[in-house]
Amino acid sequence: MAFVFDTPNAQSRPGYLKLGWREVGRPGTAARPARVRDARILARSRVPADHWSMPIAVGAEIGPWLDAHGPWPAPAHVSSTDRTLRTATDERFARWRYGLAGLHYRVVGDADAAIVVRLRRRGLARELVIAQQLGDPDHADRLVIDTLRQVGATHALRLGDPNLRRGFVPIPDAGPLLTWRAVCDHGPPPLPNWQLSLGDLELF
Repeated sequence: MAFVFDTPNAQSRPGYLKLGWREVGRPGTAARPARVRDARILARSRVPADHWSMPIAVGAEIGPWLDAHGPWPAPAHVSSTDRTLRTATDERFARWRYGLAGLHYRVVGDADAAIVVRLRRRGLARELVIAQQLGDPDHADRLVIDTLRQVGATHALRLGDPNLRRGFVPIPDAGPLLTWRAVCDHGPPPLPNWQLSLGDLELF
C-alpha cells in the first residue's frame, strides 16, 4: 500500500482536491476539562489554536527522557490481516519530531505509561495538547489528568475514543480533516482504520 496524507486548511483544501486528493474524514477527538467550569470556556473557544507553545516545567524534554528511560517503544507487531494504519516510529523519529525547542514538548511518564504534551492558547482556553500516548491507555489518561492540573490548563485535547470514566468526552467535528492521495491504490482506507495521534497530524 502506498499513499500520502495531510490535513490542509480550508484555504488550501480546494487545491488539494483539484489535484486528486480525497477527504477521509475527521478522526475522533476527545477533551477533558480540568474543572466543571472549564467546560464552558472550552465551549466558547472553538477557534483556531495558536501555533506556538507556552513553556511548561513538567516532565522532561524528549532527549533527556529517552536517555534516562531507555529506547522509544518499537512499533507493535501486526498480523497480515490487520488493516489498522499507524505511524511507524522509533527513537530517531521521536527525537526529531518532539525535539524542536520552540514547541516546548515535554514527556511525562512512569513505568506503565507516558504522554508527550505541549501547552498552547485556543481563544480563552489554555489547551494541553496530547501529542502522543504510550503504554496502557487508561493509565496514560490518568497521567493527562495529573498534568492538566499541574500546568494550569483549562482542558486537554487528544485524538481517539472518549474515556468517560476519566472525564474525556467526545468533541464532534473538532479534529483536523484528513485528506488522502493514492500513489498506486484505488481508494482511501476508511476512517476507522486510521489510528493516529495529534503528533501525527499537527503542523510544526
